[in-house]
Amino acid sequence: AVDKNTLRTVEEIALGDRSGIWGLTAADPATNTIAMTYIREEDWRGNLTDSLDKAITGHLRMIDGKLRDVADPLSPIPPDMVFFRASRFFTMGSWEKDAEPDEKPQHNVHLDAFYMDKYETTNAQYKEFIDANPQWQKNRIPKKYHDGDYLKHWNGNNYPPDKGNHPVVYVSWYAAMAYAEWRGKRLPTEAEWERAARGAWRTINADRANYGENVGDTTPVGTYPPDKRGLYDMAGNVWEWCLDEYNPDFYAISPSHNPLAGGTMDNILSDWTDVKTVRVLRGGAWVSDAKFVRVSDRTRFTPKITNKARGFRCVKPVTP
Repeated sequence: AVDKNTLRTVEEIALGDRSGIWGLTAADPATNTIAMTYIREEDWRGNLTDSLDKAITGHLRMIDGKLRDVADPLSPIPPDMVFFRASRFFTMGSWEKDAEPDEKPQHNVHLDAFYMDKYETTNAQYKEFIDANPQWQKNRIPKKYHDGDYLKHWNGNNYPPDKGNHPVVYVSWYAAMAYAEWRGKRLPTEAEWERAARGAWRTINADRANYGENVGDTTPVGTYPPDKRGLYDMAGNVWEWCLDEYNPDFYAISPSHNPLAGGTMDNILSDWTDVKTVRVLRGGAWVSDAKFVRVSDRTRFTPKITNKARGFRCVKPVTP
């Protein structure tokens, strides 16, 4: 039944052609290699030893910090999302002389695998959410979750004509969290957001992003070319809420693995309705000067704040 055995590096397993892979047989953290057994689909049924059967039903796992929570390699990527494999590390922050103090020091971060939405959340998608969850409609949302301008430009619970594919704005951090939870997703951490955005353009101009009031409004998601990973509008269009509490000194004390300011992932996701501290936004917006659409730029507002230039996109962890 066995077609062949081979050793491949963790990076190759994460990036390579995984069609035909049925199981994990051995892993060696010291050499960063995984022994994979390749089985012909028509031959495996009823012909496996116990040990090989266990290998076939196993999932890829993180080995010595290289891969964590990586699902069955045959699992499809969710629609309109981009897969980011677990990283050994990437460099977060800025070394530039003119960078803001909260962008320093540069530091190495490694993250578990995750999926990120290709597009910012749109008005049409958000309407689906409030139609299914009336407590988040414009005339019903509790006052503690917004500043009075929630969905300000909507006519009741209807978005402006011809703007269904524009990013939703005038949404608070709380509203973004509620939407993400309803979708079975969450907001990205700052580190996840920056890692994803580092696949974007090295230089920005008006042909690549909506910023600097060049257009005078939001643009439909996907108007500008995607970055090399297939994400749209990571620079400009709308500022994007992140999960983290804002801490100007966090980079100096940040853990290297899955950093998150303001609490643990479980605590923030379970108690987000009680959050009061300022939250991070990233990416700049259609009203932003060029310096604010840089990948390392950080801004922050209270979780109740809403305005014409703030929206969000979601991520989803990769789990077995």
